Amino acid sequence: MKKLFVSAIFCTALCAGFVNAEESNIAEFAAVFQMSTSDQASVAAAFSNFAQSECRKNMPTAIRIMRESFNGTEDVTHSIIWSFLDAKAMTASFATLSQCGEWANVAAVLSQHADFKSQQLVRTLVAGGDYTKDTAYVVWQMSVSDEASYVS
Repeated sequence: MKKLFVSAIFCTALCAGFVNAEESNIAEFAAVFQMSTSDQASVAAAFSNFAQSECRKNMPTAIRIMRESFNGTEDVTHSIIWSFLDAKAMTASFATLSQCGEWANVAAVLSQHADFKSQQLVRTLVAGGDYTKDTAYVVWQMSVSDEASYVS
């Protein structure tokens, strides 16, 4: 009985924690690249090496790689999300890649072990100036022929 009581108290303490995942800066744009890979370890290692590079550390972007667990009938296994505060940060980040040897290594691994399924440029959803208060959203997929006009 004592073990049950201690376990219940422990579980309650774990569940009572407060978590705040709000970012200090709200990104205006995100570029999402979805891919399929059967060699997750090689792709993850390439991105880990890139993350430690000086060129990556100087890029004005946040990069996340997510494994897609609930993707229905889609064969997408991972999404790579690049978040940018504004169009200038996006331009600077992608321009940096052409001068980054570690990114060339990532590109080589991706060309061998990944099959890209989609690319999307999205604007961050904001309702009333605070995206953390959004409770629902709508996704529009568009074909944009003049990207420069779209992001300005």
